[in-house]
Amino acid sequence: MRPLRGPARTRRPAPIADVRTAFWVSLIDTVTIGCWFTLVVIESRTHFTALAGLGVLWFGALLRTGFVVTSLGWDHTMTNPRWIVVSGIYTAIWIGWLLIAEGIGGRIGVSLAGAVLVVALTLHFAIANGMARPRAPRSPEPGSIDWSLALAPAVVLASGATVLLGLVWYVDVTMYATTLAVGTQTIVLEVDTIAHGIAAFGCGSFLGTHRLLSSAASW
Repeated sequence: MRPLRGPARTRRPAPIADVRTAFWVSLIDTVTIGCWFTLVVIESRTHFTALAGLGVLWFGALLRTGFVVTSLGWDHTMTNPRWIVVSGIYTAIWIGWLLIAEGIGGRIGVSLAGAVLVVALTLHFAIANGMARPRAPRSPEPGSIDWSLALAPAVVLASGATVLLGLVWYVDVTMYATTLAVGTQTIVLEVDTIAHGIAAFGCGSFLGTHRLLSSAASW
């Protein structure tokens, strides 16, 4: 009688792992891109704030890449030139997005920059996945890339970024105040308008990353 053989590898619980990874990636995006955005858009832009924002953005891109590729089971080392290039492109995409919006200006600039961001992120996600995906044995050619699977994550993430930029440019930076009764005391809650944009961007990052991870198995 032939002994029963177990599976070649144990697959991770994809839904749970994808949600967990999407949460951490969205947290990284929200903190790092939010800090970069604050330094170069909300605060007075100087050489120091620009360099500091670039460093934060680059560091966040490295962390994001590490979380995504590790979650998908791909080989990842911080010194791998492949992932350094992927992180650098992700950083350059956000800088280009802001420069386009500022260069054109107005609502047209925000909309056009958002459209360019969708295209750039779609290309970035698809190419990065194609670079990382293991090739079949004895096959020197990588598999074909289904660009449509990268479109939905890019649209969601770019939508969050567009909402963030639109709120900062066209909504007065004021405080929304509301009261909350707790027993005999009244608590006043104040939320800055910019926080709504950051929250929208964080939600877009979470949904986009989760969609990206869910689609990766089909590529």
